[in-house]
Amino acid sequence: MSGLRDYFFDEMPAGERPDMERQLAASPELRAELRQLEMTARALRMLPDQEPPRRIAFVSDKVLAPSVGSRVARWFFAAGPVFASAALSALVVFWVMSYRTAPVRTVEVASSHVAQDPGKVEALVREAVAQSEVRSAQKTKELLADAERRHELERQQLLLNVQDTLNYWQKKMNVMQVASADMGGR
Repeated sequence: MSGLRDYFFDEMPAGERPDMERQLAASPELRAELRQLEMTARALRMLPDQEPPRRIAFVSDKVLAPSVGSRVARWFFAAGPVFASAALSALVVFWVMSYRTAPVRTVEVASSHVAQDPGKVEALVREAVAQSEVRSAQKTKELLADAERRHELERQQLLLNVQDTLNYWQKKMNVMQVASADMGGR
């Protein structure tokens, strides 16, 4: 076939052409192949010339490469149950650690004689309770101040939103009045 192709496209050396012409005269199969090549060439010449596409994407192009997110998702789902169980275990540990109890405050007693004196024990308990109430009052005051700051910020944001809405509707009304005036009405 390559000899016939070379003959058809005039790429065969001149010394080999007479041998190919003798083979064509002797072989009806070769003549049929030559006719097919001629018909294919005629059909191709009838097609209009077209510009090749400006951008041809190949599988190796970065454009077709999977994004970082899809690679992470593929990795995440490929790990399957092993990864899911490890992640769930880690979440449980963090959840348990976040709900640990506050440390217990203890009042040290200077000597064993204080334990025998109910008045001193009562005074120490009152002092510890007073300190706890002061800490609690301070924490409450801080939380209240923080809540008031957040409330004030939310109120200011709401006022800005209302003002923006009013400005929007005022502009709409002005446009409608101008359009009405242009149409001859008032």
